[in-house]
Amino acid sequence: MRFISTVAAILVFASACAADPVGVIIQFNGKQVGGVKADTKEKDFKAVFEKDVKEIAAKLPGKPKLTVHAWFTIINGGAVKWDKAEKGMPEKLKAALEKLPYVKTVEFDVPIPPPGIREATIESRR
Repeated sequence: MRFISTVAAILVFASACAADPVGVIIQFNGKQVGGVKADTKEKDFKAVFEKDVKEIAAKLPGKPKLTVHAWFTIINGGAVKWDKAEKGMPEKLKAALEKLPYVKTVEFDVPIPPPGIREATIESRR
């Protein structure tokens, strides 16, 4: 019985941790910026975007270390991740990125637990 309680507590803790965003996924609109088209297939655009992300990070609470984690050519977008986030930082980052003229959408990247863990967590909350 103690084992089951421990496993249930771990699952609840894991689901609570998974609810926090660990990054953002950005989609670009293809407009020109700095003489370069905002397109993931343009090699020079990544440097422009990384520079803008670095400038935004310097203005955020706690000055988080933001990294361009992935580049998605299919959706013309990318992902930005962080290690630690102070309270309110993810929302401020999302708002700052949405103001960039070449950004189409910004969504939080929230990890979803595997199906077995998700159902166990839902049952434990009832």
